Amino acid sequence: MPPPTTENRLFTGCPVISKQPFPEQIIICDCCTGFTVKCCQHQTAACHHHKVFFTDGFCDRIDGPGSKFTAGIGIAAGTDARLQISKPFSDLPRDVNGSLRSTHLAELKAAIEAVAAVDLFHEQYARGEGGKLRPHAQKRVKTGDEDGEKEYESLCIIAMCSEYVVGGMVKRLPAWRENGMKTAQGHAPANLDLFLTLEEDIERVERRGWGVRICFWLIPRKFNEIAVGLGREASKRDTLDDW
Repeated sequence: MPPPTTENRLFTGCPVISKQPFPEQIIICDCCTGFTVKCCQHQTAACHHHKVFFTDGFCDRIDGPGSKFTAGIGIAAGTDARLQISKPFSDLPRDVNGSLRSTHLAELKAAIEAVAAVDLFHEQYARGEGGKLRPHAQKRVKTGDEDGEKEYESLCIIAMCSEYVVGGMVKRLPAWRENGMKTAQGHAPANLDLFLTLEEDIERVERRGWGVRICFWLIPRKFNEIAVGLGREASKRDTLDDW
């Protein structure tokens, strides 16, 4: 069976497995509760070479006068709370968008936080007692910044129900770059700064030597319920301190 592919960072699973109902394509690790994608070699057990980070950004309008919104992001790398992230916008780093909140901004910032979660996950795994890098991790880190294409050992799949982010990263951003960072109509793309930040963060994490490649998977919203719920709960804690 052909292995999964990641052309332009778009995850495409094994053709045979991809024909299965979506829930059957996900396997939860019995040990760490992490989400993984079923692969050709591991069709009944979790394969940590194909880790899944379910991700969503949520935005909601506040009832009452004015047009204020709350927003938050949710990430679920497993069923255990230790593998889940729920952050309101008020806890995220500020950027050029200031106090603006929208679904598109929430989704982009959720993807950026997911990349940070991939980095943190591997940082914690690579370090033993006392915070020192394990020997195998030391070797990877020393060689991780070498130029040229580097073979990866595992895929970290950011699964989102946002065509805006997934389509933006795998289709539109490459097209904008070919067109001098302009849309086909000659305009500056909306939220280009965040798309570029997301791309830069991905490349930085991949150079760290963890042996991972980060890609995106567009999934139906009904199968992203955990991340959607985490983002919704985070939006309720948005203090609007920066409004």
